[in-house]
Amino acid sequence: MKLKIAIHILCHVMAFTDAYTTRKDISLGAFERNPIAAPFVHNNSLYITSQIEPTLYDISDKLLKNHPKAQKIINVMCTGSTVVHLGATVNNVVEERKYNAYLLGK
Repeated sequence: MKLKIAIHILCHVMAFTDAYTTRKDISLGAFERNPIAAPFVHNNSLYITSQIEPTLYDISDKLLKNHPKAQKIINVMCTGSTVVHLGATVNNVVEERKYNAYLLGK
């Protein structure tokens, strides 16, 4: 039970971190490649939209509390989403550092 809660919390945290680093990179001149997220990157609604997916996992998990197999599938999906957000965050940080190194080299 504690692991499931930790997974869901981490899913929210990584989604927010991904949104934060994306906004930071956008402010440096980068662009959003995801056509669904692109309309939201220039304002604070990005933070709200980034929490939709983890919140749906939370709601689904609660609605299916009597179905352990369905809950396991939801937890696997939430873990996968966390890994994807982690990868996007790492990519954003790497791109930001490349950009800063480029500016210092000018």
